[in-house]
Amino acid sequence: MAGELYALSFALVDWVSKDPIVKTMVRGAEDKQTSKWIRAHPRAEQVRWSSERCWIYDHPRAGTVYSHGFLFPSEVKRVQEGVMRDVQRLAQQLAKETSSAAPAVPPGQNVPAPEKWSHSTVSKFGSRYSPPTGDLNLDYSVEALVEGSDMSMIHDDGSLSADLAWKYREGRRKRYDGRRVGGTVVVHFIKKNMWFLETAAALLHGEDVTPLERALDSARETEETRSRSEEPDVDSDRHEASRSGDLENSPDGVEVRDSEVVTDSDRTHTRSTRTMARRRRAPEGGEER
Repeated sequence: MAGELYALSFALVDWVSKDPIVKTMVRGAEDKQTSKWIRAHPRAEQVRWSSERCWIYDHPRAGTVYSHGFLFPSEVKRVQEGVMRDVQRLAQQLAKETSSAAPAVPPGQNVPAPEKWSHSTVSKFGSRYSPPTGDLNLDYSVEALVEGSDMSMIHDDGSLSADLAWKYREGRRKRYDGRRVGGTVVVHFIKKNMWFLETAAALLHGEDVTPLERALDSARETEETRSRSEEPDVDSDRHEASRSGDLENSPDGVEVRDSEVVTDSDRTHTRSTRTMARRRRAPEGGEER
């Protein structure tokens, strides 16, 4: 058993805290000791194990090599797309520099990694965290700890103010890529109570949709409704074309409606009906002339 994180059920935690044998097994690496504790359980064969991939990093203020800003699926997607673009570009550039006749280098092979791939908008390698500016309120300061957020980059461009960065922040729905539940995120190296509260606020607090996102969605829906209302009525056009064709094909240009169309069989049937009616009205013993 080895790894960064282990989640135990309440029953196991309660047993570990009370078992006298476990209290003697406290020296050594925590992952190895946890394995020994579970194997010492009286019903160890009934313990269910599961493995899950998770995101794990140190708190942004920790200043360790594993420290960076609070990470969300939306930023991960942007990073992945940027990396793939860089890989393809660098592979094509390397292939051209090597030989014009040489085949293109597959992405990810013999392609030097750009320095920006290790860049963080929140943390700087080998140094403690410092906020973008010193006059941020609580909400702004937590937003500045989010990786890739505008608030974390206001120090890079003086034209972007803290109020404007807060206005253009992402809502929880967009940050979590439209998902309410998903994988596991582990924020490690939380050494202060304030760091824990910042983590909870960044990952669990906030609006699902920000006022700006709500306004943009409303404007988009209004534009789509207007576009649909301006589209020509195809069925109406077809009906008008059909009426124009009937008018052109009718004698003397007279409009012929469906209810007025009379076929040869209809005329024959009408003449036969009139003849039978005259015969019924003729006097007995004679025929109509």
